[in-house]
Amino acid sequence: MAVEGMWTMTDEGEFILNEPYATYLAEAKLHATRGWREELYAYLVPRCPYTRDELNAEMLRRVNGRECSAMELLDEFVLEALGGDLIPHM
Repeated sequence: MAVEGMWTMTDEGEFILNEPYATYLAEAKLHATRGWREELYAYLVPRCPYTRDELNAEMLRRVNGRECSAMELLDEFVLEALGGDLIPHM
């Protein structure tokens, strides 16, 4: 069931999410991402040679320079962390 006034259609036929729903959606995604990331680090830290801060810094570096899909990035990140090959200078 759609909430009345949640969406607006532009003259070009594109749907735009109205406020406050656009903000709610952005906030929900941010909270979900934070939770997911913290759980990932909590899982990896006891299993790899990196601290939470090192994992976070490397994840942010990779996300900002991403040239692959999110799933490929995640697979590579996790496997390299577990194998001790995540951060070349260590």
